[in-house]
Amino acid sequence: NAAKMGNEVVMAPSNYFYLDFPQSYSTDGEPMAFRERPLPLSQSYSFKPYAGLKPAQQKYIKGIQANLWTEYISEFDHLQRMLLPRLAAMAEIAWCGSAATTYPEFVDRMETSLLPLYDKEGFSYAPYAFETASKVINALPLDKDVDLAEMERLIRKQPEEWQKVVELVEKGELEVGPEGIIFNFPKMK
Repeated sequence: NAAKMGNEVVMAPSNYFYLDFPQSYSTDGEPMAFRERPLPLSQSYSFKPYAGLKPAQQKYIKGIQANLWTEYISEFDHLQRMLLPRLAAMAEIAWCGSAATTYPEFVDRMETSLLPLYDKEGFSYAPYAFETASKVINALPLDKDVDLAEMERLIRKQPEEWQKVVELVEKGELEVGPEGIIFNFPKMK
């Protein structure tokens, strides 16, 4: 709204770049985070800084920033794990004005370019976006009411079987209704 009124803005949207939120839906195995609401890499990468702005208003967007509140972070590897790889998504959006490619292409580039660099330099990063669970969740047209935390746990138990579901949808061999795929999961312990 500030840019629409002619004010210069550095955007810091909490739904995309408050990096003290957990990166997976289930938060299983994640370090302590500020909230339980997840902020996965796919959501950070989906930010569109100029959405809803007329071309004349876009000049007022001076940049974007990420925030990482550290009241729950006492170790450097925990800090790195909260930042990486979401900081790469923010950097690409800041440089390009929006996502430069599709999310799956971004993940592929991360796996072939940045993750080897992170590993070589000994950086600690969140691996969730590169797991089968995240790839399946992002590939399937899911109903908005699906419990993504429970789905993530189930996929982690049988990743090969779930990858087959993605392949069936992609081939058009599994029919998807107008609301997407609806799963009813029993609560897991």
